[in-house]
Amino acid sequence: EAVVSTQSTGEEDIVNTETALRNNLTMLRKTLQDEIQSKTSLSNKMVCESEDFEKYQGDSSRKLARTTKKKDDLETIFNKYSTKKDELTAKLNEIHAERDKYQAQIAHTDKTFKEEKKKLDEQIAILKPEEKQVREETKETQKAIDGSPIGGAIWCNQEIQETCDATK
Repeated sequence: EAVVSTQSTGEEDIVNTETALRNNLTMLRKTLQDEIQSKTSLSNKMVCESEDFEKYQGDSSRKLARTTKKKDDLETIFNKYSTKKDELTAKLNEIHAERDKYQAQIAHTDKTFKEEKKKLDEQIAILKPEEKQVREETKETQKAIDGSPIGGAIWCNQEIQETCDATK
């Protein structure tokens, strides 16, 4: 602020006032320029930040779009493999059911075989003494046939007949 002297003459007062006013005006201009420069700088900074934000927002939008597409692709793949898994699980269940059916058949066949074998073993046990007896009787009969003149001839005729039958 300019100080005006009270002892000066009227002209001097006018010059001093004029100088003080000029100084005040210069200071106001300087302050105004500083404010304009400060506001311009702030405005430019805000424009840059706005551009950066828009760029970031655009990048984010593109990233979001890519991420969303990847997510959708992964969901599609997951659904595809989930469906395939369900199909394979169904097939596996069918195979297990078939295996169980065959195991039941095998168990039944095994049981039947064991039962039949037991019956046959019982029949063999019953027939063994009979077989032994028949073998002994056959040996005795063969001895009797071999020792008999007629029996030897019968045996000889049977052998000739078998040979003839084989050559026909």
